[in-house]
Amino acid sequence: MNVERFNNFSGLLLSAKKIKLFLETLGFTSMPTKTDHLKFQVPSHRFDMELEEDLYEEILRCYGYDNIPINPPKSGPVAKVTDILHLQS
Repeated sequence: MNVERFNNFSGLLLSAKKIKLFLETLGFTSMPTKTDHLKFQVPSHRFDMELEEDLYEEILRCYGYDNIPINPPKSGPVAKVTDILHLQS
């Protein structure tokens, strides 16, 4: 699991240590790796874990959905010139 990608996805700045703690609490086993990515063995009863994003969901659940800061969108919808002309006529 790529910690930087998780943080970009979630808007949080969690450390690898914190992420490991959350997942190990849920029964995931941390596996050694030679890269800066985290690797976990999924508990045998967790049939719902298939994608990296499934881990994201578990981490965010442990972090607490109510604790995730609400950030306004970086940009809004962009209107096409034809839409603007249509509205003016």
